[in-house]
Amino acid sequence: MALRARWSAAGLGIAGLTAALATASVVTGLSGADAATRTAAGSTTAGATTGTVTVTGSGYGHGVGLSQYGALGMARAGATATAILRHYYTGVDVAPVKDAVDVRVNVVDGGRSIVLRSAAVDAGGGAWRLVPDAVPPLDLTAGDTVQVTPKGSGQLAVTVTRAPQPGPATPAPATPAPVPAAPQQLVVTSLDVQWSGTRARPGPATTLGVTSRTGSSSRRLRSYRWGQLRLSPVGSTVDAVAVLDLHAEYLRGIAEMPSSWPAAALQVQAIAARNYALVAAATAPRAGCGGCQLWDDTRSQVYAGWTAEVPRWVAAVVATQSSPSTALGVLYQGKPVTAYFASSTGGRTRDAADVWGVAVPYLRSVDDRWSVDPSVNPGFARWTRAASVPRLLALFGLHDLASIAVTSRDAGGAARLVTATSADGTSRSLSGNLLGSRLGLPGDWITNLALPAPPSPPSSPAPPPSSPAPPPSSPAPSSSPAPSSSPAPSASPTASHAASGTRTPVG
Repeated sequence: MALRARWSAAGLGIAGLTAALATASVVTGLSGADAATRTAAGSTTAGATTGTVTVTGSGYGHGVGLSQYGALGMARAGATATAILRHYYTGVDVAPVKDAVDVRVNVVDGGRSIVLRSAAVDAGGGAWRLVPDAVPPLDLTAGDTVQVTPKGSGQLAVTVTRAPQPGPATPAPATPAPVPAAPQQLVVTSLDVQWSGTRARPGPATTLGVTSRTGSSSRRLRSYRWGQLRLSPVGSTVDAVAVLDLHAEYLRGIAEMPSSWPAAALQVQAIAARNYALVAAATAPRAGCGGCQLWDDTRSQVYAGWTAEVPRWVAAVVATQSSPSTALGVLYQGKPVTAYFASSTGGRTRDAADVWGVAVPYLRSVDDRWSVDPSVNPGFARWTRAASVPRLLALFGLHDLASIAVTSRDAGGAARLVTATSADGTSRSLSGNLLGSRLGLPGDWITNLALPAPPSPPSSPAPPPSSPAPPPSSPAPSSSPAPSSSPAPSASPTASHAASGTRTPVG
């Protein structure tokens, strides 16, 4: 459950650079004269080869489209969901669209094993069913467990373990403990899972718990209230895809914004998430992810299932619905758009052409001053990170570092180019996006890079006195002050940096 991460859904490419160059900040930690001396050809002063460069900046994420913290700031100021969307998506309308369509969401990617269990939400719930491709359906109850593993040759091994059934109601000493039935083994090429309280299987409300392992130690448990599940072999692993109705089911489980935020901000998120899924639902399912159209993480948008269905979020989703089959969407020239969004920016959003290479008329750089307001965005209005000098030298291909600066910015103020220079005058540049990804920076709005201060040179020892010191019995002459000791060389300051940012959970 999270705000939009730095490397979210891509899907666009970069065709032109439309932003004007911005004047680069001087970010060397040296005076201009010292920097010139150290970078002049033939200088005998070496650049830094050790220590830490302190990097400061703002924002979190790719910065294209909606700013989530911007939506928070505007909502606090009284803006409506429609006004916020029209601000961040240039030239759009907000109007009802038909969204009663199924969408296929990958919820287990590259699974080594998947364990399934049901749980009752309402009294009498818990019933569920397996629908294999080659054998009759198997009806199960709460307490039954199913384990699915890849078998090879495009097959799945399914182990069904049924819960022990209680024996007749006789005194306990006279009744032996029930003996559990032997697990049932199946080999199938695909498996559908349905549970009570859904379109596929009416009845009391039930959730399906899905525990997946995707490596030797990684394990994840999520529960799903709606839809049905399709398990398929993908290479040597097993993928699980949830099939959900976009209008009534999928959006309830989206976890992209804290539910404590104002209703207008939550409605903005619901509409943007609807648009994103609506465009994806029109694409062909992809075999490489088990037939999915969306991922349940930041490769698309975070779908967390049952745990995300808190009352304030569900109320925001319902408030954006216009009828049983339509709801508000973002339209450009009458068609739904892919509504990209990210956590926050450095004061302006970014033009899609500057990030992905394709100019998109509704994804232009716009004002996002709320993102750099610490009262709105305390975690990423300003951040500080540390980068070791050896790491930077390796990235830029230099032997020492005399200066490093942002030398070009895009329309949103993000670093387009960062240039590093060695003491002999050799300069190399990297894109801000590449440097940010290699250093793990929250965003590309780099405002300063500060070299470690050079150590102070050791002081020369005090010269010996020109005349012999007076004998111990004689007092020191009042006109000759005692020599002071030389100060110790000052240590290089340690670069300070903020703790890494964390995502904000729902609720």
